Amino acid sequence: MAKKSTPRTVPTGAAGLHVELVDRLIDVAIDDDRFRALWIEADDRKALRRPFGPVTIHAVADEPDFPALVAAIEGILAGVGATVKNAAWSDTNRNARQLDATVELALDGHRVEGAIRFIVECSAFLAKRPRRAVAALVDKTNHLIHVMDFSA
Repeated sequence: MAKKSTPRTVPTGAAGLHVELVDRLIDVAIDDDRFRALWIEADDRKALRRPFGPVTIHAVADEPDFPALVAAIEGILAGVGATVKNAAWSDTNRNARQLDATVELALDGHRVEGAIRFIVECSAFLAKRPRRAVAALVDKTNHLIHVMDFSA
């Protein structure tokens, strides 16, 4: 007997924004060849459980695609229905680019706004950034978690 699927419920407010945004980005990362992996990070493993609040969204691209993916992130966010406001890009350690922004997203007929942090990393430096807690969402490398440094 086939199991009945339960409708997915998305929390309301900022938690709903983060859950829905990450879910929409998973679909993009699966289809877009520039994404080698997509994951979320937090200071504590419990923060990675749904409904999670503000987590850092990470994507990795190989060197030839890295600049193009960085340049495309705001457009990708717009493509999944997020309005990006107050976008501030900065360099991070180990050849990565960080976007801190406020995004607005339609959620159950309402517009919800919240802060996001999105870091795009270059695959050549993936193993050189210390991390604490990671939840892999898409892994086209087939070894994402094995090469990460969890010393943080």
